[in-house]
Amino acid sequence: MSDTNQSISIIQDLSIILVADVDLSKIISYKTFVEKNIVDSQWRLKQPETKTSTATHMFFENGIHLVCNKNSLTFLESTNNKEIQNLEIISIIRKFVDNFSELSYKGISINPNTFLVFPSSELKIARNYIFNNIFSSNIHKQLKVYPVRGSIYFDYILDLDEKLNNRILKLNISEKQLQISADNLQAAVSFNGHFNYQIFGKNYEQKHQHILQIIKGWKKDFEDYLEIVNKNFLNINSN
Repeated sequence: MSDTNQSISIIQDLSIILVADVDLSKIISYKTFVEKNIVDSQWRLKQPETKTSTATHMFFENGIHLVCNKNSLTFLESTNNKEIQNLEIISIIRKFVDNFSELSYKGISINPNTFLVFPSSELKIARNYIFNNIFSSNIHKQLKVYPVRGSIYFDYILDLDEKLNNRILKLNISEKQLQISADNLQAAVSFNGHFNYQIFGKNYEQKHQHILQIIKGWKKDFEDYLEIVNKNFLNINSN
């Protein structure tokens, strides 16, 4: 990114979502995670664990965020200023899958995200950035229309692998407002990546091994996403 955009900041994170054909809310709790050594007993919650009729949230002081809905469990971690091989959520996910290998897993989604954050809450700033820097700025000028919302979808076929369901990056670039703090909303352009994998196997053991195989490949998914977003859209070096 050029030096003229010094007021624009970049936030990046990684979320991994496990989907199961059971009600996960009945087994997910901070107590369970500590007792089964899925999270370190020294980890402290930033705020008390919250449970509603639809979700359970755990916010840890180290920045890890876990969200459990009825049939899905999301692991989220900021990747800013971190070496990706040191991300904590990968170990947590492996421990969770090993502890609950008998669950009927249906899929796993590896979701790297980048947010280009502007020093203003006005969405039109993010919208103009999309149309003037990412989308061809000539198109809407030739049509003599003003864009009311900026959103673009791309599909990148990266590998054709029968065992891993074909590796496809689904990338959604859109405008949004980020809640930076309790009283601070800022406009942003989000680059949401999704690698969606189905879990196959004739029994729990085969499904368990398949899901571990997919988790093992998370780093390549993340690096390929960074290469595409940083090089093609943000004009920065991903290394």
